[in-house]
Amino acid sequence: TEAIIVTNPEITALRDADRAAGVLEATGIYKISLIVNRVRVDMIKNNDMMSVRDVQEMVGLPLLAAIPEDRNVIIATNRGQPIPVV
Repeated sequence: TEAIIVTNPEITALRDADRAAGVLEATGIYKISLIVNRVRVDMIKNNDMMSVRDVQEMVGLPLLAAIPEDRNVIIATNRGQPIPVV
């Protein structure tokens, strides 16, 4: 059995991800991977957001993927509209 934890590069989200990993390990699930969601390279460059590497080191899980934040997804979500995928 394995698990994937999806988190954002924010301190509160990382604490929750770390807690979730602990609960999974306590139930015998040790193959756990990490997805970092809503990554903004511009904010990382300005030191306004932790890098994906920092997130990975803080949580201590192998990285499966890093997903950049998409402005169009935010707009569509706020409007309650689906977003077409091309």
